[in-house]
Amino acid sequence: DVNNPAAGDVVGGGGTTVDGPADGLVSYWPLDDVESATAVDAVGTNDGSVTGDVTTVSGERGGANFPSGSEDYVSVGSDSDFAFENFTVSAWARAADDNHGLRTIVARQSASNPVGNRTFVLWFDDNDAYFGADVITGRTSGSGGDRPTVTSGSDYVDGEWHHIAMTVAADERVKLYVDGSEKADTQIDGAPYTGSAETRVGLEPGQDRPLDGDVGDLRIYDRVLSETEIGDLADTAE
Repeated sequence: DVNNPAAGDVVGGGGTTVDGPADGLVSYWPLDDVESATAVDAVGTNDGSVTGDVTTVSGERGGANFPSGSEDYVSVGSDSDFAFENFTVSAWARAADDNHGLRTIVARQSASNPVGNRTFVLWFDDNDAYFGADVITGRTSGSGGDRPTVTSGSDYVDGEWHHIAMTVAADERVKLYVDGSEKADTQIDGAPYTGSAETRVGLEPGQDRPLDGDVGDLRIYDRVLSETEIGDLADTAE
């Protein structure tokens, strides 16, 4: 809660106060004011550039609406930004039930080789109504390697806001959490791709999978949060 100075810990050089875990918080985008074509990073230096018809969502939750167009997204990082081997990505999301298939919440990957040079993708499938996440590990020059994938396996495309988070620990596990509870995990051999890439909200670089939904309170940590900490995020961001 960047509007309540008594709510949590102070993070970043600007002295921003946020709810939930502060240790390792690299960037935090409330996404509650994108009308100026900028999505402010409240704790870091990675302000997002808004492209297309992304608009601010009214109401207590806030956040941003991303239409189903292939040119509606927010670019929040490029080159070496967020090239972590161990990390957490967390956000609130609300999916439209329009049977588009896979829809992108946030992704870090290369537009020229989106399947090979990928660090992470957090997404939902509105055909089968579940959230999911995947990473690419062990790639050499965009070939080979594995794609560990986790999915929530339940009906979350219901027009309601849900908290979703993924954690990645190199050579250990990829885990997916929904509304503060762990829903899936899988083994990861090696580390995710850490080369040059773009990080976008609402659209995968190099892939035509626009969101058609809402995203708010997006955070990237350079460490693996515990289930308790993710539960705190799911509670305090309400």
